[in-house]
Amino acid sequence: MKIVLIDGEKITNIGQVYDIFSKELSFPGYFGRNLDALYDCLSERSEEIGVIIVNLKLLEMALEKRIKGLLRVLNTVSGEKDNFHLLIEPFQV
Repeated sequence: MKIVLIDGEKITNIGQVYDIFSKELSFPGYFGRNLDALYDCLSERSEEIGVIIVNLKLLEMALEKRIKGLLRVLNTVSGEKDNFHLLIEPFQV
């Protein structure tokens, strides 16, 4: 399983989030670095992917209004794909 860790303590802008996904999941060079392109790249994957978000409050402050769109995309992919797993701190067990 590929694991993508998004740590709000280390993020200052949405571009860094795109960089993390692109690097960890080896997105193609034509990745558009926007939420639609993120959705497309994530929903096309066949391998198991786990996305873990920690320090959510800090991530919300860094991304401001963009956090809602990011979470919407991740939750949508999680609902559509059995191979995509999303954990957001605080974790529910």
